Amino acid sequence: MSDNAAVIGDIHGNPDLLSRLIAKIRGKYGKDIDLYSTGDIVDRGPDSKGAIDVCIEEGIQAVIGNHETWIHQFLSTGIFDGFCLHPVMGGKATLRSYGITDFEFERDIATQLQNTFPKSHREFINAMSIWIRFEAGGVSYRLTHAGLDKPAAAVYTAELERVRGKGAAVPPEDSLEYGDELLRVVGKTQSAVLMWTGCNLKNPNVYHFPDDSCQVFGHTPVGRSPIVTKRWIALDTGCGKMPPNTLSAVILPDMEVIQVNNLTDKVGVGEIRDFTMD
Repeated sequence: MSDNAAVIGDIHGNPDLLSRLIAKIRGKYGKDIDLYSTGDIVDRGPDSKGAIDVCIEEGIQAVIGNHETWIHQFLSTGIFDGFCLHPVMGGKATLRSYGITDFEFERDIATQLQNTFPKSHREFINAMSIWIRFEAGGVSYRLTHAGLDKPAAAVYTAELERVRGKGAAVPPEDSLEYGDELLRVVGKTQSAVLMWTGCNLKNPNVYHFPDDSCQVFGHTPVGRSPIVTKRWIALDTGCGKMPPNTLSAVILPDMEVIQVNNLTDKVGVGEIRDFTMD
């Protein structure tokens, strides 16, 4: 395991940008650096199949984004969610990357997808977690797609307190295990919170884990530069949504930002704010 880790923001079907970004990361930090993804690897961009190929080849560990949920549902149940065809989702681009071009009948789409979706891609999607805790340079980080905000955390911390009040074993609040238990409860009872509900970043309401670990997430576009704070990092810089399709990564624990887009490459520190501003 490397002393550093790189977390890559929402990719949205852009394998060329992803490969360029990884080359820059590995060029500076070596081949052993751990790579993570905030999810939303698919939809909208020109080649979702290619983006998953790169993730598999590079050993990227990913949390599931809301744009992977329709694929995960299909692989788990055989039920195709036609909402992915809506322009806001951009799922037609994903289907085209797997050779599917006729979108008239959802039943036919399901049959084609069943026949064209590679085994390695099935395994990758099914292995995506709702949340991941990892360490880099002795610092703990928690990765989810959409982040955990204070209102949602309040609901589930109250539930943990009720459990504690009934005499059940609940880890101390300032421990890593407490934060893990909180995410475990949210993921089990209301996983959509961590995949679909974006944190308010204009008037930040991002939850602060009492163990002082840092949240890392995507989902909510923040403009062309990530927002980096001591307690949370927002990494969705519009790849697949906003020209020039900037794809960003943060190197932890250094908090260096590496970015590529359709116009240029750059290295920077993003927009750094002190967490007390939250």
